[in-house]
Amino acid sequence: MAVRDGVVILLASFSLVTGSCLPGTYGYRCGYNCHCQANTCNVTDGCRSQTCIKGWSGPTCQKNNKALDKSTSASSTSMAAGNAVDGNTIANNYRSCFHSAYNDGINVAWWRVDLNETTPIHDVTIYFRTDYKVRRNGIQVYIADTAASPTDGVKCYNVTGKGDGSDILDVLNVTCSGKGRYLVLYTTTINNGDAVPILDFCEVQVDVCAPGTFGSVCDNYCHCAGDVCNFVNGVCPSGVCLPGWQHDECDTECTQFSYGQNCSKKCSDRNCKNDNSSCDHATGMCVGGCKTGWNGTDCTQECPGSYGDGCAYQCSARKCRGTSTCDHVTGKCENGCNPGWKIADCTQECTKGVEYGSGCVGNCSARMCDGGTDACPPDTGQCESTCVSGWQGEDCAQVCSLGSFGENCSEECGQCLDTSDCHHVNGTCITGCVNGWTNHTCTQKQDEGPTSNAGIFTSAGVVVAIIVAAAVVVIVVVLVRRRRSQAANKRDDHADMSPEQIDMMNDPACTNDVDTDDYVNPVYVSGHVADKNDPLPTSVGDSDAYLDPVYANAVDSEEYLDPVRAGAVVVVDEKDEAAVDEDDNDTYYNTATAPAITLVSVDKLQERIQELQVPVGGFQAEYQVRPKT
Repeated sequence: MAVRDGVVILLASFSLVTGSCLPGTYGYRCGYNCHCQANTCNVTDGCRSQTCIKGWSGPTCQKNNKALDKSTSASSTSMAAGNAVDGNTIANNYRSCFHSAYNDGINVAWWRVDLNETTPIHDVTIYFRTDYKVRRNGIQVYIADTAASPTDGVKCYNVTGKGDGSDILDVLNVTCSGKGRYLVLYTTTINNGDAVPILDFCEVQVDVCAPGTFGSVCDNYCHCAGDVCNFVNGVCPSGVCLPGWQHDECDTECTQFSYGQNCSKKCSDRNCKNDNSSCDHATGMCVGGCKTGWNGTDCTQECPGSYGDGCAYQCSARKCRGTSTCDHVTGKCENGCNPGWKIADCTQECTKGVEYGSGCVGNCSARMCDGGTDACPPDTGQCESTCVSGWQGEDCAQVCSLGSFGENCSEECGQCLDTSDCHHVNGTCITGCVNGWTNHTCTQKQDEGPTSNAGIFTSAGVVVAIIVAAAVVVIVVVLVRRRRSQAANKRDDHADMSPEQIDMMNDPACTNDVDTDDYVNPVYVSGHVADKNDPLPTSVGDSDAYLDPVYANAVDSEEYLDPVRAGAVVVVDEKDEAAVDEDDNDTYYNTATAPAITLVSVDKLQERIQELQVPVGGFQAEYQVRPKT
């Protein structure tokens, strides 16, 4: 059992939990009445013995005399039966005590007090006369439920001793356990000096502990759930303690790591905002409140139908899309928000004129409304006007679908190499067209007009390059053959000349006398046509004035120049001259002025070559036949 000092400490914790008690109450849950003056009753530990009111005693004034001032009766009286329940314990004057009659013929004497209700009785205190002791011996104590007969109840104690009463205490405390409405003192004993059985005593007390207390002086506190504990041993009838208490008597606190009914809850399972919060053994109350999403004194209950700090936000106020659970901490909408609302719990509306849509992810300024000044509804962002070309959707925020472009995305893309590269505004095929199609939208077949297709340009360039290369080869072959033929004829001419004539030809001083028409193509770079009076170069190295400007940089000192056909250069070394065979055909010599240089673009080159090759006698038009000699 708990001691008194321990009880005082426990009660202090009770008052802190429950707050200030109403006047006249104290202790755990303010469940105990003060039996002293109200101004002397402490809300924590109650009264002190020196302040107890009449009928109450004990260290905390919880021991109650149930017989005080109750109705009494007796077999006979010499002094009033009520004197034994008036609260006066002075026992040295018989006039203040009860005294039965001592008439002859009396066989039995009894005294009875009505407690007004069935009462669990344990302790009975009898105050005997101190000025006369002989009538103490032989008294029997009964607890009865009815007043039909003094001995109908249960005898709970028998006072025995010497006939003169000298060995019996003046104040006798007896244990008389039982339950009943009446307490009866009964005797048939005739003690020393008396002729009949006589009772005389000054005060009888039936002491009962106040509800919730137990022990010999009622200074222990039990905390039973339901019925009060036995006021003698403190055992709870139901076997169940109030939260925070344990053991049969329910008089011991839970340890510092547990709390609640039968100390079954762990302090560590709470969700206190302050992790260092104390843990009340009864309630587990979190000092400082709960973490977000938790509720209850001990912060172990999830917010019911609400969420957030202090469970302050109602789940029903959210703007969730579809059906969503309500997380007790965040209130998050699982499927997102209805259009026009944002943040996790969908309780914040989109900023007007700035954003729109579910989660407010739409940007009003990014819409492609025709005109650009449309209102921006927070739920849809719908444009009041139409969309600019290349855009679609009620908010004009989506480009045209693949394969379409233009206003209202109503036009169909052409034959693009890659459909995804069709520009959504103008339909331009960014990577070009498939074979057979042309123009920037790839909507025109190649045989319908000029093409700008990069692929077709590339193919045409290759063809032209091949044709040009072939033409150059043909021209070179023709010129080489012609040069060889001319060289052979010149040797024939020189064979008929005398040595003197040959020397004269080689003499620079005689150069003007030599007929140069047979072997010089007198064409100047500047386009001037040479005649017989123009000086001849003395060597090939002095021939800069006679070079065709197209090939001038290719001339070497060992080369012979034939400026025919816009200055084509044919390289002929001495070995080649010796190896030239006589051509049996007529040999042609260019004796006319050189043809004018004609600039021809690459793409027209093949056509020009064909024009020069086709006419019959084309070369004859430029060369004259020299008759053989």
